[in-house]
This record gives sequence, structure tokens and C-alpha cells, in this order.
Amino acid sequence: MTRVGLLVGLGLSLLGAFSCAPGAERPHVILISIDTLRADHVGCYGYDRPTTPAIDALALESIRFENAISQAGWTLPSHMSLMTSLMPSQHGVTQERALNPAIVTLAESLQNAGYTTAGFASWIYVSENYGFGQGFDEYRTLVDTRRLDVAGGGGAFPAGRVVDAVQGWLSRRGDDPVFLFVHLFDPHMDYVPPGEYAEMFAEADPPSIDGRYETLKRYIRGLNESPASLSPRELHHVESLYDGEIRYVDSQIEELLASLDASLGLGNCHLILLSDHGEEFMDHGSIEGHGWTLYEEVVHVPLLWRLPAKARGGGTVAAPVGLIDVAPTLLDYLQIDAPEAFRGKSRRTAMEGDESPGYVLSENDRFNIEMRVLRGERYKLIHTADSGRNAAGVPILAGFELYDLVKDPAEAVNLYDPEDGRSHALVALLEASSGEAGAGVQNPAAELSEEQLELLRSLGYVQ
Repeated sequence: MTRVGLLVGLGLSLLGAFSCAPGAERPHVILISIDTLRADHVGCYGYDRPTTPAIDALALESIRFENAISQAGWTLPSHMSLMTSLMPSQHGVTQERALNPAIVTLAESLQNAGYTTAGFASWIYVSENYGFGQGFDEYRTLVDTRRLDVAGGGGAFPAGRVVDAVQGWLSRRGDDPVFLFVHLFDPHMDYVPPGEYAEMFAEADPPSIDGRYETLKRYIRGLNESPASLSPRELHHVESLYDGEIRYVDSQIEELLASLDASLGLGNCHLILLSDHGEEFMDHGSIEGHGWTLYEEVVHVPLLWRLPAKARGGGTVAAPVGLIDVAPTLLDYLQIDAPEAFRGKSRRTAMEGDESPGYVLSENDRFNIEMRVLRGERYKLIHTADSGRNAAGVPILAGFELYDLVKDPAEAVNLYDPEDGRSHALVALLEASSGEAGAGVQNPAAELSEEQLELLRSLGYVQ
């Protein structure tokens, strides 16, 4: 057995051509991404606030993945890993780079199999500028870059307007099976929920702090070597605003599902709902961990999969899976050959009750912060490279971190010890498993207007 084979085997023990029958009706595919939705703020994942009644109802008819992990800690590379089944270091869509057209996407695979493909995204980092339109018959980015002061994300269309656009498209779609991608941005900072949702979870007399990025950036550790401190009441209020955004999006999910059922019939759909990453609320000493860290509050995301006819509805998958696995699993169900370049795995057998232990990888290459993560069922290893200071000039704490997620779900006690056999084996597995950069693949620079760049600067995305 090769060294890599030995390491993979040891790591597993430690980490605990389209075909369709004539006349058969091919299922539609609906993929919904809710930006910045951490799993533990969703009711069906154990949250005690009623933030997600519609999503919780959907979970009763779906397979719920208990340990779905994003391959990146921020929107752009995470969504591209979802669409290409490649690690960020393989697809290369980071640091304002766009997708190389030679890379085959999920949308292209479905389009080539006869699906009508349409996408509706509400943020620049899920736009055509970065290659997300590749393989879509119609793709719309619903962002108003002329309105940098718009509450809720600096010009991102609110979920209601995105749903309106989807409903308009549904009214004029053809007869072919549909692949529909819908991206909703609202839970992302700024936290300024509309109307009644702003007060839904707030105290009767809340503190004066608001949920805008301009207000909260002084509490972001990545931007400040000595970040300011939030009082418990202030933190509670900020989370209440975040939860209000989630509840608003949930209301729009309910409306969207009703429209999809009326137009397509959800009984013959693969309906997948997930998030690209979560968010930090002082879990590790900061607001806005996404883009800066890869702790569980950032990479552990909800993933629900409603199969046609609600097959195995209410079931769960406990083994870790990655967003990188969604595309190959879907193509497996649809009997469409996955592109050879895909690096994710089909999780169909796990969804059908035959689970096996495993692990997934995550990466970060942003703001001069280089991180890699090996995430198993119990143990999680994080490596931060020694790159000096991040893009804001804050010193980087390099090295290894090892956490027992069963005994220490908050990732508070670093167990890493270079003399310990467990640490040594997991480091070796991380080195052997980490994705290689795409050999010979050149990613073009993303073509952004000055207005788009200014929008990204205003929200702290471009330093």
C-alpha cells in the first residue's frame, strides 16, 4: 500500500452520459443558497429561537446533513466549489480571479443533458463577473451598485425581490426539466432586517448599537490587533438583528416553495437548500469570522436535500460531507456522468442509509491568510501558515490547532502536540489530502466596474 493509502486509512480510523427510461419524466433540480447562514441558528439544527419555521417544515420532508462543511469561509470560493466540485486551490476563484472557462460546472453538465438552466444571485461575488453564469441559459445578478448605502448589504436585492424575479421566470419557462439556482444574501452583514423582523427577537429596550458593517468593523479581530469589546446586551442585540434577517429570508423561502410547487410540482424535484458559510458572533473573540477563520461557526452550514416524492424524508446523515460533494451526488441520482475533474464524492449511499466514516477539507487564501482544515466526525485539525501579517497589518497566529469536537464543540482547547501520535498522523493526512492547485489552469482577472469595486471596498472585502 502507498504512503498516501496508509495515511488515508489511518485518518479514517482517527476521524471516526445521461440515461433515462423512455417516457420517464426527468426531475427538476432546485438549488437554494442562503448566504451567511450558520447551522446553529436554524431550528432543525437545534436553535431555540423560531428563526426558520418554513425551513424546519422542509427539513421534515428532507434528508438533513448534520455535519455539512463549506470548503471555504467566504462567499466567492465557497460557491465556486459548490458549482465545480473543486477545492478553492483547484478552481482558483479567489482574490478577484474568475473561473477558467475550461473548467466544467454543474450547470454545464445539466445543460448538456437537456436541462433549462437559470440562476438568480443577489451579490457581486456570485455574479457573472467571476464565471458563475457559465452553463446557464439565463443568469441574473440582482445588485444595485449605484446604491452603496442600501441597508442589508450595500445594494444587494432583498430576498423578496429575488423571489419576484424567480416567479417571473417561472411564468415563462419552457417544457424542459429545470435547473434553478437561487441565491439570497440577506443574513450577511449589514444586519438591518426589514419592517417587523427588526424587532422580532430584540429586547423591549435594546442598546443603541446597530448591525451595520461601519458600526461593527471595530469588533473584527482581523481588522484590529486589539478589537473593541461588545457587552453581553450589545452582542445579544446584534445576534437578534441577524436572526431577524434569517426569519425574513425564511418567510421568502416559504413563498418561493409555494411558487415552485405550483409551477413545477415539488413531488418531482431534487430540492437542495444550503448555505455557503456561517458567521462569528464573538465565538473566538470577533465579529465576522468569515473570510478570516475556519472555525465551526464559519464552516458548519445547513444542508437539506428533499428527494423526489419526499423519499427518506426526515432522515439524517451524520458523517461529514462537503459542499464539494453536492454536484457529484446530484449527477449520480440523475444518472449523468460527472466531469472527470470533479473532486467531490457522491454521497448517495450515505443518503440511503449506508454511512461510513470520513473527513472533508476546507481552505482559506484571503487577506494574506493561508489556512487548511481537516474536519472529521470527531477531530478537527487547522493549520495556519506563517505569512507574517494579514492585509490589515494584524499579526497572524501561525501553527496547528487540534480540537475534539465531541468534548469541545466550541473549539476552545487546542490539543495539538507535535510529539503526540494522533497529532502527527492527522498532520500527515492533511498534507497528503490537500488539494493541488490546478495544473496549467490560468484564471483570468475578474472584470469589475469601478462601482462594483467601490461597493466591495465599502464593505471591507477589498483592502
